[in-house]
Amino acid sequence: MNSHRSYNHALSFYLLYPVVAITLLCSSSALAQPQIEWELVNPFPFITNDEKILELLKTFRAIPGERTALALEQELQRIHEERVDQRRNLEYTDCINTVEAPKSKNICELKKKLPYLGWFADLSINSYKNNTCWDSSSLNFISTDKCLGYPQVPPTRAIRAWVQGVSNIDPSSGIWIRNRLQLPQDSYMKCPHEYAGVPCIEFEQTPEVDFTLVFDHPDLGRLETGPIRSSEKLVVGIGDSFASGEGNPDRPAQFMLNQSDRDFFWFWKWRRLPRRDLFDPDNHGKPANVEWLDRRCHRSMYSYQFKTALHMALINPKQAVTFVSYACSGATTDNIHLKNNEQSAQEQMLATDINRTKKITLQLKAVKEAIGDRQIDVLLLSTGGNDLEFSKYVADIVLSGKTRWLAHKLSQTKKPGVATFETKYQPMLKKNYSSLHQAIFEEYSLNISGCEKGSPCDRIVLMAYPNILMNEDGKVCKVDRDEFTMPFNRDQRRGSRTEKIYNDLFIPLIRFQQKAGDILREDGNKLGWSIAKDTENVFNRHGFCSSQGPNTNQNDRMIMPQRKEYEWNAFRPKGNVEFALGKYMPYDYKPYGSRARWVRLPLDSKLISDQREKLWRFTIDFLFKDDRSSVMHPTAMGHAAMADMNLRKLREILGPAFNK
Repeated sequence: MNSHRSYNHALSFYLLYPVVAITLLCSSSALAQPQIEWELVNPFPFITNDEKILELLKTFRAIPGERTALALEQELQRIHEERVDQRRNLEYTDCINTVEAPKSKNICELKKKLPYLGWFADLSINSYKNNTCWDSSSLNFISTDKCLGYPQVPPTRAIRAWVQGVSNIDPSSGIWIRNRLQLPQDSYMKCPHEYAGVPCIEFEQTPEVDFTLVFDHPDLGRLETGPIRSSEKLVVGIGDSFASGEGNPDRPAQFMLNQSDRDFFWFWKWRRLPRRDLFDPDNHGKPANVEWLDRRCHRSMYSYQFKTALHMALINPKQAVTFVSYACSGATTDNIHLKNNEQSAQEQMLATDINRTKKITLQLKAVKEAIGDRQIDVLLLSTGGNDLEFSKYVADIVLSGKTRWLAHKLSQTKKPGVATFETKYQPMLKKNYSSLHQAIFEEYSLNISGCEKGSPCDRIVLMAYPNILMNEDGKVCKVDRDEFTMPFNRDQRRGSRTEKIYNDLFIPLIRFQQKAGDILREDGNKLGWSIAKDTENVFNRHGFCSSQGPNTNQNDRMIMPQRKEYEWNAFRPKGNVEFALGKYMPYDYKPYGSRARWVRLPLDSKLISDQREKLWRFTIDFLFKDDRSSVMHPTAMGHAAMADMNLRKLREILGPAFNK
């Protein structure tokens, strides 16, 4: 009880900091001309928790310099990690200083086991229903007061208006008038405590309808706005694992204290790896599940598509940005639209879930069923890699020895052949992209702003894959460090396999995507898609093998933990001598911590997703699936950088409409 109370006091102090900041801001603006400011209470209605939305807005506005999606992601995770550290220390201190019988230091050390789950973890509680408009158990949008008709435009949205440039006046002495009618007094009491001492009001207003506001106060006089209105935007996301957020669950795996599992096959028994928790010690003993918006598709709120839509809302909170995504890890272009090509699930739904369907509805069909005829402002797209079965090429890189031989026999790996990308894959991708474009407008009749059937459409934004196969020096990854060799054994040919796939497949694919907007359809018209790409080559030093070195960022130093002599340890070679990183507990791993690389490693796959295969009543990590399920997918920071690429392109194609 003392621990809980201490934590609440500390958290209250932390949350008061923005209040002080806002008060100081208002004081510093006291000499400015008072004026009415306004915004939507919730400009991103997918998230229904108003406190979380307010924290997102405050964090975004406090970012110094350019307010990018990457800067926001870094700040959110820093805040989360500070809260975890603070709570760990408080609970440890309360344990040591308890009035009961003195506890040994070792017992109190257990109080520090609270895991780093990431900023978005709280939103996933109760299948997301408590904090969003989505139910991951039924795989449907929910209908509540805050989600009425989502993703359709609701009858009203909540507006917050306040007087900027004043402080320490009595707000109750003034009156608020909308369209010549005084707003009720109880509306004055709805504003959050951050606006204490500032005239503020919250009220419901019909979207996309002009209104005027007046604040009449004996000390300030009459403040008025001209005609103002809130606007609506719909952002839709479809595509593959780069679109879904693979490797970045909203609530990552948690691991038991001092427990380990052996691998399934006899020649893997040397590996003693962490065993996942059955129950969440920080969530009232409920199952410690890895949480996804859609478990079958590994779709999460860390995806670049989600971050792009969220950032649009934070940039201009006078517009409500509705987000709908059916992107799915493992999806090919055919899985997006082609009948009788429904995708199989990446992972089975839980026994407690309502919807346990294994076949996944075609993405465009799901979009049409969700939004109907509502106009789409932007359609975000990532596809093409799975058309080439790129994951099998990845498996051929990382696996080695008997495992690689077995995987190849089971058609789980693929090697580059004699045929070139231009002769084997380019014609197929041109056909697939053209068929998708046609299906969007003809078979599914999606209503995309500014686009018509048979015409080019620049509101379809294809994300060209970033160059992920690099090290910190901007060179092709050799895959020869312990981050890769510990799970899969050493393999001197791994680097040459990587370079061949890089030159023969990956780079040609990226170059093809960067010009995909110029693809000619059968009717002679171009697709006209906009292409979001890494024009600044920001991924070049943040790729698969990037590291800041063993003596800098601890998140970069972490490698696969193994249990030896009753303790968890992680080792990294230094010359001909191995030196230990020290005692290492799996729950000290930070899934979303800042690191040099923006691409997932085997370590991340194990400690974040820990994906297993179900075999009768047994759960096994067949062919290292737990170690390679998310390898070579972007981290949360990588997705944020990709969101910035999309935001730059959207500013270019939307122009002034980007902020309207």
